[in-house]
Amino acid sequence: MWYTAPYVGLWAVENPEDPGFVGHWILAGDSTGAQPQPVPFDHLSATDLPEPCDAMAAFARKWTTLAAAANKGIAWQGSPELSGDLAAKAKQLSRQAQLLALWAADDELWDVD
Repeated sequence: MWYTAPYVGLWAVENPEDPGFVGHWILAGDSTGAQPQPVPFDHLSATDLPEPCDAMAAFARKWTTLAAAANKGIAWQGSPELSGDLAAKAKQLSRQAQLLALWAADDELWDVD
């Protein structure tokens, strides 16, 4: 697990078909309502994403793409959900994607001694 409390956590979910290995990555933010712009819940398959920093970068790429689509008025019903005020959601998701990309690129955050 990787986190920056209380804003976001990245969770590895074990693959039940291959115990000991990651099957999915879960990214989730504060769901208490205390944060004015919480990081949304999202998930990705761990296929081709063996390390947590790889997963963080993949979430950033996904969210950048979704934000660009939302800016064009295209809603998304998958994860994370993008509906309602798409312009506002796109702006928020784009900022969050930039932050995820910065975290993914910061090698010091991922050093394991």
